Amino acid sequence: MKKIIIGVILMTSLISMIYAQVDIKPYGSARVGYWYESLSKEMTSYQKEDMDLNYMLQSNSRFGVNFKNDKLTAKVEYGTGVNLRLLWVKQDMGSYSVLIGQDYDGTSEYSAQVYSTDKGLIEFGAVDGGRNPQIKLEMKNGFYVSLIKPNTLTNPAGYDNKAIDLLIPKINLGFKYKYYNFYSHPTLVFQTYSFDKNFPYMYAGTDSAKTGINESVNSWLFAYTGQINIDDLMIRGHVNYGSNTGYMGYNGPSNSGYWDATRHEITNTTTMGGFFEFGYKLNSQVNINTGVGYEASSNDKYLNNNNKKVSDEQMSAYAQIKFQVNKFMIIPEIGLLDYMNSISGEKQGSLMYFGTQLRMDF
Repeated sequence: MKKIIIGVILMTSLISMIYAQVDIKPYGSARVGYWYESLSKEMTSYQKEDMDLNYMLQSNSRFGVNFKNDKLTAKVEYGTGVNLRLLWVKQDMGSYSVLIGQDYDGTSEYSAQVYSTDKGLIEFGAVDGGRNPQIKLEMKNGFYVSLIKPNTLTNPAGYDNKAIDLLIPKINLGFKYKYYNFYSHPTLVFQTYSFDKNFPYMYAGTDSAKTGINESVNSWLFAYTGQINIDDLMIRGHVNYGSNTGYMGYNGPSNSGYWDATRHEITNTTTMGGFFEFGYKLNSQVNINTGVGYEASSNDKYLNNNNKKVSDEQMSAYAQIKFQVNKFMIIPEIGLLDYMNSISGEKQGSLMYFGTQLRMDF
């Protein structure tokens, strides 16, 4: 399989060079994490604190090729394990451009945190819509709209996707604005589907087959990212708020709706989060970055042992120094992932880490 993929890439490159004036630029990044991780007793099966070394090739190491021919650009990118990350083609139409293929959505705004596979404070204030098939219209003024393959892998009832009536794609609207050293980016994602009213299911507490779950699953997320650069200082902030975001594929603290299996209905879960970070460039080879993020989900069904409403919360903080010499980077970092409280009010524990990412781009 690997030989076939490599062969296709090489053949495509050769044909392009022969028959067209194409600018072809291969690129890649090899990333290794070397982390010492200290788990609190709540995160171990034997209720004791534990420290171990986590030394791995990061799964977001990648190899890709950029293509450019006049007003047509394209990208193919693979990750470890022959994992297709990106594959898209974009045509410049003058006042707008059209992209078709697999790409990120507009919510992919991360911090500089490199722990694990470049964690970026995802699940701890940042959100990640992932890379999905889509059609994207981008205007020259910064406005964009994407029609994205919806996520139905996680649905409230847990039934097969044959039980779902899906009529429209996931929709992403946004606006990216840059003015000198200021960057502003609001974005909105929406997804909806319903259950097939004729799909048979086993009614809770009986042996007879029933039909008709009269329920729609609506999910949405609004996010805003702003950044300002003042000489060598960078200040960046992000906030997001949404409902049932877990059904769209976003990771986070208990961010899917609460499914009542007896009444066959959903109680919506709201999730809010954000992060703040700043960076300082000491010189051309050394940067300092630090940040903190927080995220919480709430639902009327999230109750502790005293029957009081609680939220599922988690936060993370990090500090790093990035050393870069040519294409080689070493990024020592120390940080904390605190999973705080669960939906039942129980303490979930924390993970402290320190170590470094070793990275070589080519």
